[in-house]
Amino acid sequence: MDIATIRHDSLQKFAQTGQSNDLPAGLPDRLRNMLAYLVAIEVDGELAIPPKFAAQPPSKRDAWSLVVSENWRLTVHSIKAGVVEVELQEFR
Repeated sequence: MDIATIRHDSLQKFAQTGQSNDLPAGLPDRLRNMLAYLVAIEVDGELAIPPKFAAQPPSKRDAWSLVVSENWRLTVHSIKAGVVEVELQEFR
């Protein structure tokens, strides 16, 4: 699967360069694994296989959420077959 856009500056920098100093402590290893998993997915249907992803409400169809930590989620939006946008969101 191709990641078209990363909507978080620090996560984008991490994905491109491996530099994690702008990310919250404890997240880089999990995020590295999650991004690698996304890239390795061959068909969109794999996003619906538990326990990796949780579907979002109907208003956010074609979106899934991955728990990074207690307060952070990696949200994946399907743009078209095999192409996604990724967003790192903090939940308080």
